[in-house]
Amino acid sequence: MRKATALASLAALSFLGVSASTAQAQNFAGAYAGVHAGVRWDNGSVSDPAYVSNTNKDNVPALNFSLGSASALVGGHLGYNFLPTPGVLVGVEGDFDFARNSNSGSTSAQFCPDNCFTVTTTSALNMGDQGTARLRAGVINGSTLVFATGGLAFADVSWTNTLNDGGIPFSASQDKIRTGWVIGGGFETFVGKNLIFRTEYLHEDFGSFSEPLADTSVTGTAKLKADKIRVGLSYQF
Repeated sequence: MRKATALASLAALSFLGVSASTAQAQNFAGAYAGVHAGVRWDNGSVSDPAYVSNTNKDNVPALNFSLGSASALVGGHLGYNFLPTPGVLVGVEGDFDFARNSNSGSTSAQFCPDNCFTVTTTSALNMGDQGTARLRAGVINGSTLVFATGGLAFADVSWTNTLNDGGIPFSASQDKIRTGWVIGGGFETFVGKNLIFRTEYLHEDFGSFSEPLADTSVTGTAKLKADKIRVGLSYQF
């Protein structure tokens, strides 16, 4: 009788434990919104070829430099989680970051046909505010979620190239929303009844694209990637 009672008690405790874990997991289901902050690093390269300027027919030297700036970021996110089966989460999330990464390079060459003069070219690539639209999938253990994520990334990318051709200035610029892909992962945990703390890492790749150069129809090429580490707080509705 005592053994039967002990077994029944153990079964009841096990059931209660599973029920509590399931109840905690259910807290992740539904809509949420929050804020986050962190750091964004960009990387990649800029390759401007040598060319002959249209106006003065001077030789403009090639310019190559690597991207590698860091920027603080702040932003917001919102999403919706589904629990197709206990302990498994799938969801969608969108976010937006306010940030600015700046990179530039310059080179020059001197020519002395009659009177010596210098030809200088400078290029700058800036990555501004951006966002992502992603799918998420993860597993829940009690009040903690571990997830992977991936989807679409977009960013405001501006470009400026200036040419000083023997004292005569020329310039070319372009500002576009660049799109690419993003993958990453992280974890979340409840720190209050409806408050969820998160930390995550995201890697973004915007591929390569052409950029205009001053006083020529020749174009340069930029390759752009970015990595972000963010922490945030969400409110589960």
